[in-house]
Order: sequence, then structure tokens, then C-alpha cells
Amino acid sequence: MVTLRKILESDTPLILKWRNSEFVKNNFVVREPFSEENQTKWMHEIIAKGKAVQYIIMFDDMPVGSVYIRDIDYTHKKGEFGIFIGERDYVGKGIGLHATTEILKIAFNELKLHRVYLRVFTDNLAAIKTYEKAGFIKEGVLRDTVLIEGKYSDMLLMAIIKEER
Repeated sequence: MVTLRKILESDTPLILKWRNSEFVKNNFVVREPFSEENQTKWMHEIIAKGKAVQYIIMFDDMPVGSVYIRDIDYTHKKGEFGIFIGERDYVGKGIGLHATTEILKIAFNELKLHRVYLRVFTDNLAAIKTYEKAGFIKEGVLRDTVLIEGKYSDMLLMAIIKEER
């Protein structure tokens, strides 16, 4: 069973472990080591001020990852979706789809957003398939949009509008 619970400062060691693991880091644009200072700043300056909401993904009462809506724009009623499964043994089990569905309910019903969007590397086919199952629509490709390890990469822009749920 997949549930979400709000992130706590006591989750910092888990977030650091997950964000610094190679298989999670490789799906992020920012790949520098993630520090306790980064997470504390995020909690105090972003989460506490309502600029983002973040949840820990629980599977049978075990924390396995995190899902969030960041860069929340209450004027235009939109925010950017992000997710990662931090425990490698739980990847590919449908947990991400359930967590995505749950946070979209929060985004549309509690935060009253109209649009939720995401960016994903074009070669992350498993994630794209999951996002499509959750209702996200491909909107376009951001060509050569990020430079990672000396190589430019494309990202796919996807979004879902409240009425499409």
C-alpha cells in the first residue's frame, strides 16, 4: 500500500542518502553532492514558506522515496512536479504511479492549482510512461537544455490540467 506523509526535518538523513545515490542523482539536472545544509535551507526557505510541498512516499509503512510540487505560483495556479524512488529495490513496482496520482489530488484539491508540469530527460522512458499513465501530456522537447558532464541533453516538457483528471 502506497501512502504519502509530509516531509519532516528528521527525514534529512534519508533525503541525503537518496539524493546522493547514483541511480537517483542521474535523473536530476543538478548532480552535485546534496548536503544537510541544502536540505535545511529547502525546508526553512521553501517548504515552510509554501513555495513547495514535499511528501515522503511510504510503501507498507516503509519510506521509499519522495514526491513534491515546487515553484508553486499561486497567481497563475501552477507548480512543477518532481518525484524519486530512493530505495532501488522498490523501483519498477508501480509505487511512482500511485504517489504521482496522490500528489496530483493534493495539487488540484488542496493547493487549488490549475496546471502541474514536469521536465524529464527524453531517454527516461520508464518515467515518461508512468507520467502518461497519470495523465500528463507531452507538450514539447526542450532541445539541448542542460549541459551535464560536457554533453547537452534534451528534456521533455509534460503537463496536466485540472480538468484533464
